[in-house]
Amino acid sequence: MKLINMFIIYQLVFFTICFSDVIPVKKNGNQFQNNQTQVLLKNKLNKTTPSGNGKALLLLPFQHEFKENKKTLERYFNNAGYKTEVYEDGDANIDKFRGSFLADFDVVYISTHGHNNIGLSKTDNKKFAPQIAVGINSVEIDRKAFDKLSLEEQQATGRIDEGANGSFGLSAKWFKITSEGKTFNNTWIFLNACHSAGVTSGENSFSKTFLDLGAAAFNGYSDFIIIPLSNAISEATIAIFTSGSSFKQMNKKVKSSIRLKLIQFRIYMNARKSRKKYANINLFVSKKGITDGFYLK
Repeated sequence: MKLINMFIIYQLVFFTICFSDVIPVKKNGNQFQNNQTQVLLKNKLNKTTPSGNGKALLLLPFQHEFKENKKTLERYFNNAGYKTEVYEDGDANIDKFRGSFLADFDVVYISTHGHNNIGLSKTDNKKFAPQIAVGINSVEIDRKAFDKLSLEEQQATGRIDEGANGSFGLSAKWFKITSEGKTFNNTWIFLNACHSAGVTSGENSFSKTFLDLGAAAFNGYSDFIIIPLSNAISEATIAIFTSGSSFKQMNKKVKSSIRLKLIQFRIYMNARKSRKKYANINLFVSKKGITDGFYLK
């Protein structure tokens, strides 16, 4: 009988120690209520959300290659209260990449190829200036589109050739030039592209350019990233961020995700030796342009 009583006491003590930090003790009901009100008020005062028109943009110029689960991504944004617009492959043309077009959205997700070895012009090709690709078109189609650009816009683009076909390469300068004076309203920008966060300061930095234009937060990659891993990171990032986590919490959860680490390990083991270092969650970069907590909802 004594053993049973001792066991019961032990269980009670164990339960108290383990759960005392998550079960509030209401010594004074009014005091507890006042403390709870203060916490809610503080969270509200320290919270920033996008302040535009409640739309999310998905630009997927290489969907035929990346094969992202766009319906799932749309559902996440819709459940968070955003109306989504999706443009893929040929519909994600250069006009959809203009800063003035992007500024109409609270969320901008661009999933494409990124490069760092293309010079912007003969006078600027010695600088490290990453670019993101619009999409693969014939030279004739791109030439007609290129001829319609202003001289300043032309100097902010490059040509990424792949055999007979190729694509526009857009620099950070492109988005500043084509913003036409419009600014973002605490927009979240996610460039799911290699090298999109490889430069973090100066006029060739995507993150700095978008934050200077009024975006609240930015995600990208510091180097090459293997597509299956970047797709998994994107889906996890959007799922977590649209579920109510802050920007800081979301980035921490992505980096510590067991599921993503298992995916990373599998991709790493199957990758060629020269590509193994690009199967790494730590290539995922976050930049925030505001001092308080940033949320999508």
